[in-house]
Amino acid sequence: MAKYAPPGTGAGNGAILAHTLGVLAKDIYIVHGYTDLRYGPNGLNGELEERGCEQEDECLYLFCGRRADRIKLLYRSNGCSACFHLRQDPVQNPGQDLEQLLFRYYWPRQGKDVEKIDFQTFLKVLKGEKDAFPLPRADS
Repeated sequence: MAKYAPPGTGAGNGAILAHTLGVLAKDIYIVHGYTDLRYGPNGLNGELEERGCEQEDECLYLFCGRRADRIKLLYRSNGCSACFHLRQDPVQNPGQDLEQLLFRYYWPRQGKDVEKIDFQTFLKVLKGEKDAFPLPRADS
């Protein structure tokens, strides 16, 4: 699938699962910078601890690697963690150049922050929209 689509649009199980987790989560957090996506739930929890993040129940954490073509979602509930891998597959159309085929998530790369986001921003992240996060100001 080339773009994220909400449930009921035939987009695939990964997009439906991500949307459902976003609905279930009390809070959604995006982890800035780069994360080694080879980590499982324990490694991602350790990454959050290194960043000084207090991990809460019923929360969803989003991580992105260097290539930005896949993300990991860490859902915590009742002291347990579940980790999900989400990758958008390109859809090839005749006459389409390679740059248009490559799907990339737009991710805040500066710093090591863990930022709380709202559900609408979460959906923009899943869709790969460039305006999901405001650009850093030059004077700051």
